[in-house]
Amino acid sequence: MKLLIISIWVTLLISNCSNFNKNNVIIKASQDTVISGEMYIAELYVSYNENILPAFYILKDNDTLGLEFDIDKKCGLFRSIRKTEGEKIFNGFVDYTDLNGNRQISNFIIKYYVKIDSIN
Repeated sequence: MKLLIISIWVTLLISNCSNFNKNNVIIKASQDTVISGEMYIAELYVSYNENILPAFYILKDNDTLGLEFDIDKKCGLFRSIRKTEGEKIFNGFVDYTDLNGNRQISNFIIKYYVKIDSIN
C-alpha cells in the first residue's frame, strides 16, 4: 500500500512539473541569422479567445516595450535591426485570455544572430 501511494505521488509530481514551464508561445521566423543592418522579423502566436486580443511585450533594460499585433495573421510581430555582430537575446511575455476564458501570462525568449557582411 505504501509503495502504491508513493508511486501515485511521484506520478502526480512528474506530470505537474512537466506542465509547470509549458511554453504556450510559438515563435516563427524565416531565419535565425541576419546580416548587420537587416531587419529580423519574428511572428509570435498563442491560442487566444478572439474576443480579447493578446498583448505581447519585450523587456529591455528597465523598460517594457509593447509589440505590434497583426490582426490578419493573428500574431504579435517582433522587428529588430542591429548592427553589432553576435547573438541577440530578447526576453518577453504575452498577456492573453486562453480558449477556456482564463487569463494567462506566458514568457518567451527570442534569439537570433547578427553577422557582419564580409563583402563590405
